Amino acid sequence: MENTKDEIRFYGEVLGEKDRTTAEAYCRYFDRKMRSILVKTSKIPLGKRPKVYFVTGRSIFGTQGKNSIAYWAVEAAGGSLVSKETEQYQVEASMEQIIAWDPDYIVVGPLTPVGLVIDDPRWKGVKAVSDKKILPSPEGVFIWSHGSSEAFLLVMWLAKTLHPDLFRDLDVVREVRDYYRKFYHYPLTAEEARLILAHQPPK
Repeated sequence: MENTKDEIRFYGEVLGEKDRTTAEAYCRYFDRKMRSILVKTSKIPLGKRPKVYFVTGRSIFGTQGKNSIAYWAVEAAGGSLVSKETEQYQVEASMEQIIAWDPDYIVVGPLTPVGLVIDDPRWKGVKAVSDKKILPSPEGVFIWSHGSSEAFLLVMWLAKTLHPDLFRDLDVVREVRDYYRKFYHYPLTAEEARLILAHQPPK
């Protein structure tokens, strides 16, 4: 979280006084939104955290391990990244390992079609597949699951997805629209926000 803010502040320093002000406004906004999630998810015991397999590579077996963006986002959102004990940042899992992990949710990054999981008979015994909890990762101005200024929106979306009752009052469509209005100066419609969250291109 601190690295993200440091990067934003760096751009503000490079671009000038007006942008330094914008960078500080972003950092305050980021902190406020993350606190609104962490105040709830930090109290969720490990046994109550859904297991998440996050596809981040160019194949369905590409994921991330400890101290990665996937790890940060899933854990902050109140989940448990199944590959978090792996020391490497980039991880190539095996089908046998995924079956052993048996995740409750599978989040598929933008480089891999969701159909590669749904249509592959090897995955049928995985809980997330049988429960139809396979989700494409949202993508806005940049890929949310690869780290960007929109990364906190990924955490909010995940928190709402994993714990809908805990975050009943969280309107992720409204949060996306608010962010785009404040920092991109773009009047995103509700439909456009829904397309972003569904990893669909604009019409």
